[in-house]
Amino acid sequence: MKRDVSRSNFAPCNQFAPRAIQRGERKGNDIMKARNLRITSLVMSVILLIGGTGCSNSKKKREAMKNKAEGVVENYLVYLSKGMNDKLSRYCDPKDDPFQSEVSFTEEDAGNEKSASPEILQELWNIYLSKLKFKIGEFELDGDEGKLEVSVNIVDVKKNLRSSINPSTDDIIRYMSEADEYTKRKITFSLDCDTDNETCMINNTKQLYKEVNKQFDILVDLLPKRNKKLDQDLRAFMDHVIEFDTDYLQSDGFELFSGRLDQYDHYSMCIYKEIMSFITYDVRYTDVEERKARFNMTIHTKDDVEAFTAFWEDANNLGPMVEKLVIYGNHAPKDFTGLEDLFPMEPLVPGFHDIMEKCQDKTIEVEGYIQLDDSVPHGFRVVASFSDVFPRKSYSEYMPDSTDDYNQTMYRAAADSLLQKGDLTEKEYERWARIFNGSDINSRKFDDVLKAHGFTDGKIGNSREFKDYTKDGRITTETKTCQSADEPLYVGLQELSDIDTKLGSGELTGEWTGGWVFYEFRGQVEISDPNPKGGVTKKGDPIQKDNSANKKEYYECYVATAYNAFFFRVEDATDADVEEIHQILTELGLD
Repeated sequence: MKRDVSRSNFAPCNQFAPRAIQRGERKGNDIMKARNLRITSLVMSVILLIGGTGCSNSKKKREAMKNKAEGVVENYLVYLSKGMNDKLSRYCDPKDDPFQSEVSFTEEDAGNEKSASPEILQELWNIYLSKLKFKIGEFELDGDEGKLEVSVNIVDVKKNLRSSINPSTDDIIRYMSEADEYTKRKITFSLDCDTDNETCMINNTKQLYKEVNKQFDILVDLLPKRNKKLDQDLRAFMDHVIEFDTDYLQSDGFELFSGRLDQYDHYSMCIYKEIMSFITYDVRYTDVEERKARFNMTIHTKDDVEAFTAFWEDANNLGPMVEKLVIYGNHAPKDFTGLEDLFPMEPLVPGFHDIMEKCQDKTIEVEGYIQLDDSVPHGFRVVASFSDVFPRKSYSEYMPDSTDDYNQTMYRAAADSLLQKGDLTEKEYERWARIFNGSDINSRKFDDVLKAHGFTDGKIGNSREFKDYTKDGRITTETKTCQSADEPLYVGLQELSDIDTKLGSGELTGEWTGGWVFYEFRGQVEISDPNPKGGVTKKGDPIQKDNSANKKEYYECYVATAYNAFFFRVEDATDADVEEIHQILTELGLD
């Protein structure tokens, strides 16, 4: 028979033991129970501690990612509202962000289907986004995916237009700038979170873009529709304005209230055109019909008066204008008659451009209208005041006085540039330096050198300082004192022009070399004949007289310095005479 050892029937083996022994065994059992209880409590505490630490770390990571996500979304929305699109890529990849990849208001991208110009659309878009308001809501984190609820207030277009009927572009811009009526939308931003590095990026902004565009499309539809033909014509007109095409702008049909454009100095036209080249403009149409549209135009340019004042204040800036003159000072062209072209303005344009670029911005408001009209040359009329847009006809009041120091600085700048470019030799530069730096020559040195070479009869002539001398009745010197430092340059020009004239008439034969600051002529000069007639033949025909006996060898040398013009002339000139003049010039430092 099998023994039943179930708990209810089994009696412990010590049930018959004495009571004392039973009490001792019960006491031992109690001690073991207490020890086991303490061990169990310790294990549970460790488990709880480990579990608590894990929960604490998880909570901290979630809190850190929440702060990070809120910061990313907040920065994105702030930069978006401020129009600082270049910073948006820090928070959302451009390919996932239509605000970076899809917004375009260029004429090429937007096309003419838009109801306003790209400039106006861009202006409205910027104003519209600047009104965004938002409030950060709840954040959830599931692994590496975060979701942030944001309550966004978007401008309610229709409410802010205050039931306006056919509002103008200016009305719409003003209403949007003063907008205070909003529609509230809840946007969920999905974020890619890196919990290990505590970084995150916005996953996409399509929901926000959709809500923003919904209201902006309403705004665009309310803008006055562009007349494509009129808009194209006005932009073509403005191209000619920016080019300062005065012939075009004086066409019949254009009333610009700017006086006669043919009164602008043709000589300075390149500077006028450079001023106009800085113009950009925004145009908005306020009243559009089938064949006529009124417009408000904002012209953006630079302060031309500031540019002129700054440019002409420094004579070094004018150096490029006199480089041709400096070259002619050493190598003058034969039969020169181009005095009006001696100071070309074109070389000044690059320097003037650089200075104008740094000047203050200037805006000019122009109101007017454009109207199709087949009776005028270009098929449309433009009536608007451009008097403040076009350059001044004269800027002389902003130019400094032309002093000797100013002119000498200008010549020095030109000579320095030409020397650096290799267009002047050192000797040619030294000759020019006498104009802008002066020379070491003085009356005592002049007297001593000439007397040492046998010159006599020193007399005061056309110079306050230097005497005129003679030698052997054939060689003479003459000095002219001028009113300005550079006047001797023009004395040389005039003298060479006279020599050219005499060469043409036959009074002189030979050739000259050099230019207006230093030249030499050697040839023959015709001497007056007391009996110039050659007689006639028996038939009464005039006899051609041989005048070769009435010509003498002639040499002339001219040297220009600041304020003084020196001439050395020799009749019956020989090689020895010419050589002596060269020696005198060397001793005077005028060679």
